[in-house]
This record gives sequence, C-alpha cells and structure tokens, in this order.
Amino acid sequence: MTFVRTNNYLFFLLILNFIFASSLSIAQYKGPYPEWIKRVDPGNASVTSRNEVKDGYYYALVDEQYNAVLQSNFFHYAMCALNEEALTSVSQLEFGYDPDYQKAVLHSVKVHRNGHVIDKTSEVNLKKLNEESERSSGILNGRVTLYANLTDIRKGDIVEYSFSVIGQNPAQKNYLDHSFSTTYSIPVGRIYLRLILPQGQKPSIAYNNGNYTPQIIQGSNTEYIWDILKPEVKRMEASVPEWYDPYGKILISSFRNWQEVRSHCLSLFEVKTGNDKHIETLLDSIKRLHSEDKDRISAIVDFVQASIRYSGNEGGIYSHVPRPADVVIKNRFGDCKEKTLLLITLLRKIGIQAYPVLLNTYQKKHVMDYPPSMYAFNHAVVTFEYRGERYFLDPTISSQRGAFMFRTFPSYELGMVLKEEGEPFIDIPDNQASLTSIYEDFIIEPSGDTRLVVKTVLTGLTADNFRYLFLTSSISDIQESYRAFYTKFNPEVKVLDTIKTEENKETGELIFHEHYLLPGFWKPEDSAKSKSITKDFIPYSLYDRLDFAKAPSRKDPLLVEYPMRYHQVMTISNPNGWSVKNDLKESNNTFFRYSFKTEVNSGIVGGTVRLIYNYEARKKEINPSEYKAYQTEMEFINQNMVFTAVYTPYATNSKTVNWSLLLVLFVGLAAGIVLVIYLYRKKHISNYTKQYDTIGGWLILIGISLVVNPFLLLISFFTMYIPEMKYDYYELFLNVNSDFFSPLKGCYFLIMPVFNTLFLVVSVFLIVLFFQKKALFRPVFCMFKIVNVVILFIDVIVLHIMYSGTTDISERQVLSSETNQLIKVFVGTMIWVPYIWYSERSRYTFTNPEPEKVTLDDAVTQSSSHLPSVPSEDGV
Repeated sequence: MTFVRTNNYLFFLLILNFIFASSLSIAQYKGPYPEWIKRVDPGNASVTSRNEVKDGYYYALVDEQYNAVLQSNFFHYAMCALNEEALTSVSQLEFGYDPDYQKAVLHSVKVHRNGHVIDKTSEVNLKKLNEESERSSGILNGRVTLYANLTDIRKGDIVEYSFSVIGQNPAQKNYLDHSFSTTYSIPVGRIYLRLILPQGQKPSIAYNNGNYTPQIIQGSNTEYIWDILKPEVKRMEASVPEWYDPYGKILISSFRNWQEVRSHCLSLFEVKTGNDKHIETLLDSIKRLHSEDKDRISAIVDFVQASIRYSGNEGGIYSHVPRPADVVIKNRFGDCKEKTLLLITLLRKIGIQAYPVLLNTYQKKHVMDYPPSMYAFNHAVVTFEYRGERYFLDPTISSQRGAFMFRTFPSYELGMVLKEEGEPFIDIPDNQASLTSIYEDFIIEPSGDTRLVVKTVLTGLTADNFRYLFLTSSISDIQESYRAFYTKFNPEVKVLDTIKTEENKETGELIFHEHYLLPGFWKPEDSAKSKSITKDFIPYSLYDRLDFAKAPSRKDPLLVEYPMRYHQVMTISNPNGWSVKNDLKESNNTFFRYSFKTEVNSGIVGGTVRLIYNYEARKKEINPSEYKAYQTEMEFINQNMVFTAVYTPYATNSKTVNWSLLLVLFVGLAAGIVLVIYLYRKKHISNYTKQYDTIGGWLILIGISLVVNPFLLLISFFTMYIPEMKYDYYELFLNVNSDFFSPLKGCYFLIMPVFNTLFLVVSVFLIVLFFQKKALFRPVFCMFKIVNVVILFIDVIVLHIMYSGTTDISERQVLSSETNQLIKVFVGTMIWVPYIWYSERSRYTFTNPEPEKVTLDDAVTQSSSHLPSVPSEDGV
C-alpha cells in the first residue's frame, strides 16, 4: 500500500510539473512591450494608390527597431486585407529565430475594424514549427518558426502585430551588420526604422537605390531614425541577373574595411594540421596508390567531392564556423565550409598550400558594391597553386570527374581568400572550358521513315550538370524526356536503342548516344492537297537556351546564359539529293558570336546537307540601354536559324524525258503559227483614213512593251519548263499507278503550256502588225489582252482549287504570284484596250489593209531608240 500511495504522489507531482512546464513554454513566447522601444501608431498610415496593390493586401505600417546594445530587435507590422483572397495571407502570423542563441516574444495582436480595436493577444495560439526548408538537400539550419492562424479576420480589417527576437549569433562577435528595406513590391503607408548603438560607435551607412537622411539623437546611446511615408512601390521584371536588386535598402556595418572582414572570417576557419588517425589512414592509402603530386591532388579532390556527402547542421555558430576536419571525415558529410576545410587540411598535409575562398554565388563581383559585411558571402571553395598555375575547386560539386586540372570552376568572378597577407579579394577567371556539342544525323529512308542518330559531347560544367542528371534520375526517365523532346520534329518518335553514355576519365568529357525512328517523317503531311514535303530543321537544343528578347522594352537588365559555348551540327541524308547551295550567315557583335553554315555534299547516289551552328555568349547580362541593339542582333539569329527543306518526291517511274510537255509545247507552237498566218493573210479594211505617218504619243510606250514582251516570255519559258523536262507529266499525274495521280493537276500542267506557247507566237505577231501599222493590229491587240485576262482568271481559280490549304511554301508562292499577275494584267488591260480602240491616235495610225514589207528585225530595230521602261504585258 505504501508503495502504491508513493507512486500516486510521484505521478501527481509529474502531472503538476508537466502543466507548469507547458504553461511556461507557452508563456515564454508572449510578453509585454520592451521598455526601450518607441511606440508607433499605424492608424494614420495609408498608401498612395490602391491600384498598385497585388494579392489583395498592403502594409499600413512597417516598424522595425534594432537595439545593438541589448542585442534585441523589435518588429511591428500592420496589414490591411482589401478582398477575400487576401484573408489567408493577413490572418497567418509567423516569425523565426535560432533557439541556440535567440528567443522570440510575441507582444501584441490587434484587429482594427470599423474604427474599433479588438485585442486578440490573449487568444492567439502560437505553434512552434521546426521547419527546415533545405532538409531535402541535407542542410539543417536549426531555426524555429512561431506560427499562429488568427480567427475571425474579415475583409477590410487591419491586422496589427508586434514581436521581438532577442540575441545575436556569437560568430558575429561585437560587429554590427544590419540591412533595412526602404521599398517593397507592394504598397506601404509608412516605414519607421530605428537603430540604437553604443555611444561613440560610428558605423558606415550606405544606401541602395535611394538616399535617406536619418534623424540622429545623442544620449547615453546614439539613435538613428528613418521615417519614410508612402515609399515608392518597386516592381522587378522577369529574367534579371541574380545580383540585381532594384529595391531600396539601408546598409549598416561596423566593419571598417574588407581587410577587417577577412581577419574576422579567418578567425572562424581554424585549419589544424595535427595528426588524426582517420586523416592519416586516408592519406597513407592515397600515397601508396599515387606517387606523383598531381595524381594525389586529384585523388584527394575526388574523395572530398564524391565520398563526403554535402550535408550539415548549420544551427548556432555553425552557420559561419566549420566543424574540424577530423569530425567531417568521421561523419562523412559536411556543408560547403566544412568540405572546404577538409580539402584544405588534406592538401596541406601533402605539401600543397591551399586556402579557403569566400564568395557570393549570386552577387559575384557586385559584392564590392556594398559595405564590408561578414554576411556578404554564401559559399566557400578552395584555391591553391600548382606548378605556377592557380586553381579553384568547389568541393561541393560531386559530379565532377577527371584530373583536378580539368575540373571546371563556375564563373563566380570574385572571391575573398582567407590568408593574412595580400589583397582580400582575388579575381576568378570566367569558365571558358565548358562546351556543348550536338551532332544530329537525319537519315531518310526510301519509305519516308527517318532514322535519327544523336551524339552529344559535353565538357566542363556542362558535363558536370548532365552527369548529375544521370546520377539522380533513372535512365528510363531521361530516355523518355529526350524522346519527347524530339517530337518537335515528328509527332511520333520511337526509341531504337537505349541511351548510352561514356566518359573520358582524364578530361571528364561526357558523351552520350541516342537512336530514334521518326515514322513517316519524309512524307507529305496531307497527300490529298499537296505532294510536296516541307520540313523545318531547327537546332532546338540551341534555340531553347537563347533569350530572343520578345518584350518591346525593358527597365531592368536582362539575364542571359553565360558562359555558353554551343556547337550543333544537323546532317540530313536524302537519297534524292538536294537542290540547295552552300551558304554562310554569321554575326559577330558585343553580345555574342553566331554562325549558321550550310554545306551540301551531293554524290552519285543521293546527298547530304550539313547545317552547322556555332554560338558563343560574350556578355552576362544586357543593360536596358543595350536592349534594343540586343533585340536587333537576336532577330538576326531568329531569321537565320531555320533550314526549310522543300521537296516533291516523284514516283520512281516518272523520272524520264517529259515527252508529254514537249508534245503540248509543239501543239501550242503549231497552233500559234497557223493562227497568225491565217490572220496575216486576211485583208482587214479600216473605217478610218491615215492621218499619222509615224507612231507617236502613248503608242510609243505600247511599242516598247510589245517588243520587250516576247523576251520576257522566253525567259519565263526557260525558268518554268527546263527543270520539268526530267519528269513526264502524263506518267506523274495521269497514270493511275503513280503515287501522285491527280487528273486535275495533269490537265492543268498539260493545257497551260499550250496557251503560253500560243501567247508567245501572238506576241511576236503583234510586233509585226504594230510597226506595219496594219488595221488588223487594233482588234488582235484588244482580243489578245482580253483573252489573256480570261485565261489568267481561270488559271488562278484552278490553282486555288489545287493548292487551297497547302503547307508547301513553293505552292503558296505560285498561288500568290499568279494572283498578283492577274491583278496586274487586268489593270493594264483596262487602261490600254480602251486607248487602242477609242483613241484618235490609234484609229488614224493603224489603217493599212495590206502588209508592208517590214521584217521582224526591222521592227525591233525601229523600237530600240525608245528608252522609257513600261510594265511588261506578260502572258499566263
């Protein structure tokens, strides 16, 4: 019994202790306002324009007060919800701190509604959340978030809350390092900033995008106060460089210069070279396997990069202080600064004097644009010299391979070397070793199916990135994503062989091979409308990585990929050969160097065309003042990147002499000769007597046009029909066994040459009649013009029927050209036919009933002195 009563008593004490501890835990997150702050009333704070409100809310007040003497920071905000969508954002409060050296206290939560103030502080239920946003990468920062979801928040409410975060990272020691925001992307009614410093401390104060003079109050301490009403709302465009910050900031630091920052950071990196069995065991094994320093360095770098995983606990002082190398090697993990310290320790033990380098992967060289600060850096790497060459290595890139001198370093531009002597910063050369080379071979089969063979060769960081992809993704997923990529060429793509990879162990070069089938790729998309094949070959791999600057203008700098060196070759093998020419188009400017070369190699059987693209970026970003010039240069690439292949794959048995075309040309010629002989011999009496012995007035222009017209028709004959002589129209379009059987096209291609030949003969006949001033000229000329318009009209109708909806570029060009020709001839006919038929000059010039003895050569000679050019009177 005694035992039972004793246990009940102990259980009762445990319950009381738990209740007390729980209440204490909750109480420590709430507390009164600190005595040192100045109370700021948000009541009169309003924004300039609600038109700039996004997400449905704005800040009526941003009140931040920092006490460097007490190491306490006070935050006071008031947010207004303008619509229902904003209620979620306004009703959720959260603020974070590092429990290793800080504590957080909620002071007050109030709701302003219709002129009344509702105090909700007592009913706020704070929850402690151990949220680690980087835990998927193995990084824990130890920060804790206090979160509350407020009840009964309505549209139009102003939620006012305040809290304090007390404590400072011991790694910062007594240095002051703060930044205050003076502009935001949403409207703010009032920004109140206050800083309390010990008497006599004079920090450096810098402004980013703005300049605000503080009110300075001297007393036992020194106060700096910035009171900003209705600050400008800032908007930032997309695709800006990572260093670019258009927002206003006040930057305050007690570091006098960057040398002082370096000394402070150097004190945090303690490189111990004492003996540790884990380190010594590792080095002994490396020394046994490798006798030369370069091989030992490569082995050490490979071990730190690949065998020490990137992970770490960065809570407390470990946000800036690395754990010792022996701890990292035993844990087999570490963050950037810990992997850096381990690599430096190992290299120094084999006689290589290596140093840590602090840098900012976003700001890069622009870190120098701000006051000295220990928070200016977000990454640590290693530098050392070997045989007179300086090398930089990033120990966190686990996907690098090859000897250390071939391991490419990112273009971080600038870094702070942690050593006692010399300048604090060192320039980091741009990475120019990375190159992407893609070779795409399109092998067209007689069936129209096409095999696509792709070889990709990657060097430098490009190889590292793709190697990481292969390390973190399945081959099947990568294969499917690449297969889907090539559907840009063909809707259906089949994988012929699984993607294969190989790499050069010395240089780290990565190569992979792909094999696909594009079924029906080299066939007309719609054989019912067009037998021609039109395919656009675009270097999509390069195209997708370029920014063509489509926006009409910019106010912020534009980020472009840099460094970027690209080489892409597309080889298209066609058994029927190519009718294109070698060509080179290139642009060399301040932004990039680009070239597009077309190489044609036609053999006895078939041929290939090689499309060779080269691109090299020369700038990291485009300033707004350069944007228009950059647009112009990128438009050159846009206009000179696509190779359009147009091909009409005729039936095999159609390749012969075009006897049907020769026959209809002969028929047209014979019909024309018979017609003009008949007309020439026929006596035509004019109703008018001759009053003009010479040709004058507007008839001179008609004479010039008549003389020029046969020559233009002859040129068009050679252009149209000589290339067609190797294809028999009858076999091609009228043979039911032909792949291109089309009676309409067959009739069209066989009838139109008859009319064209007939018009050629008649145009010569008109010259004879004109210079003989025969009365027959007027009716023949008018009939010739009218018939020409009628035939052209029928021609355009038939072409619209045949080529309606065609995607063939050449067919669309023919349709457009013939339509324009119809309009031109129709307008000429409407002008000259009435003139010839009704004008006095014409009626009283062409009166001769019998032919004069004037030859065609005489007619041409007589017209040669007329210099003015006139529109040609072309036939169909």
